[in-house]
Amino acid sequence: MSKPPRPATDGEARWALLVLFVVALFNYVDRSLLSILQVPIKAELGLSDAQLGALTGLSFALFYASAALPLARLVDRWRRTWIMAAALAVWSGMTALSGFATGFITLMLFRIGVALGEAASVPATHSLLSDYFRPNWRGTAFAVWAFASPIGIMLGVFSGGWLTEELGWRNSFAVIGLAGLLLVAPLILLREPLRGQSDEGGTPAAVEPPPLREAIARLWGSVAFRLLVAGTTLQGFAYVSLLNWSPSFYARVHELPLSEVAVWAALIIGVGGGGGALLGGAIVDRLARQDRRWYGWAPATTCLLAAPFGLIQFLTPSTDVSIAVGFVAAFLAGAYVAPVNATAQSLVPPSMRGFTSAVLLLIPTIFGAGLGPFLTGVASDVFATYLGLGASSLRYALALILLASVAAAAFLFRMGGHLGRGPSGATV
Repeated sequence: MSKPPRPATDGEARWALLVLFVVALFNYVDRSLLSILQVPIKAELGLSDAQLGALTGLSFALFYASAALPLARLVDRWRRTWIMAAALAVWSGMTALSGFATGFITLMLFRIGVALGEAASVPATHSLLSDYFRPNWRGTAFAVWAFASPIGIMLGVFSGGWLTEELGWRNSFAVIGLAGLLLVAPLILLREPLRGQSDEGGTPAAVEPPPLREAIARLWGSVAFRLLVAGTTLQGFAYVSLLNWSPSFYARVHELPLSEVAVWAALIIGVGGGGGALLGGAIVDRLARQDRRWYGWAPATTCLLAAPFGLIQFLTPSTDVSIAVGFVAAFLAGAYVAPVNATAQSLVPPSMRGFTSAVLLLIPTIFGAGLGPFLTGVASDVFATYLGLGASSLRYALALILLASVAAAAFLFRMGGHLGRGPSGATV
């Protein structure tokens, strides 16, 4: 039997965070599995770098972001835990079916299926976490949840590399996809909290979401939100490109075997990016208790610092130096995730949180996460074809993409100034 919505206890909030964290792990494992499997898939199916970039970025992002908006409207109206359970079943099933791909078109269709399933996960999760945790703890809660992204990518890269050597790339998709289906039951049984129960000075209430036009007008009217979207888009452009292309970079430029690539790329993404995601939210919560503008200033600082470290990672001829600096670059590049998500949820009422999360996905995903890996692949093809750079073409393509982090820092710093002085707590 389902449990009716009511105010959730602290214990239920912690349990919900654990379940949502594990679900997010599989979200990113399924999403990132293709990045480590690019080498055998490219060889067997005869794909170009531009096609691989489209599969890991553009084709996935377009459908992922587009589906997020209508699904988010459902999230703001219906039981969020059940929506997530259905979405999990869809994306895990499509991941398993990816092993039957016969070429670029069929693999793209399965990737689109994964994207459509995963599109409901983030809006529902953001909405739930905002109702489970008070504003001055949301950065920390979002940081714990965001930790699933690099850890999930790490597990996807590592397990994909290991499974491919043991079972082949097709069976790797099947094993990972079927494993995700085991989480459907815990999601269905998860307690659904009352909307708005954790807002400062607020009371739990069932409030109908505003009409679509009114919701869009409210978001567009917020200068802070517009700057937040711009900064998140630009940093996503650089960060997702780094995550998607790092395994191929070390395999092709530094000529490491796939088994070794899987280990190092997984550790850089998991330990480096994971540390940034986890500590980024916890640190900004502490800073913002004195001045909420740190919700913009802190991620701006880490985005700016990520660019020079990334340049060293991709341009140094030393494999050891590249790997060592790669941990720092990933840490700094991933630290923006929790602060920007927590800030977005604090800018709107509870009835708009799913929709706000979807908007924060739409533009950054299409123009950031979607175009980033795709344009990196295009740049690599151009450098290889017209400049004769060979395998090093990917090195310079990734270095070029880092300019987006510098631009992201400028927008996020300005966004912080629009949050107003004073400690965090109440919505801003």
